[in-house]
Amino acid sequence: EVARLAVLEQVCLGALDAHDPGTAEVCLDKLKAAGIAKESTRFRRLLARCLEGAEDYAGAEIIYDDLLKESPANLQALKRKYCMLKAQVGKEVESMEALNVYLKQVYADS
Repeated sequence: EVARLAVLEQVCLGALDAHDPGTAEVCLDKLKAAGIAKESTRFRRLLARCLEGAEDYAGAEIIYDDLLKESPANLQALKRKYCMLKAQVGKEVESMEALNVYLKQVYADS
C-alpha cells in the first residue's frame, strides 16, 4: 500500500509538471480516499502544488504560509513560494524578494 501511495504522489507531481491538472486532481482524490492525513505536511504541500497548477495562487500561498509558520526552515515551501511568484505576471519584485529569502536559507543554491 505504501508503494502505491508513493506512486500516486509521483504521478500527481508528474501530471502537474506536464500541465495536466485533471490527472493531478484524480491522484489527489485517490490519496484522500486512501486515508492520507489531510493535515500532514506532505499532503498539504501536494495540495498546494495542485492549487498552483489550477492557478489558485492565493490558496497555495495560504498553505505555504501555514507550513512556514510551523517550520520557518521549510525549504520546499520557501522554494515553491518563489516559483509561484515567478509564474505570475507583474510579481517580479515579490519574486526577487522571495528568492532572496530562499537563498538566505540555502547558501548552497546561491
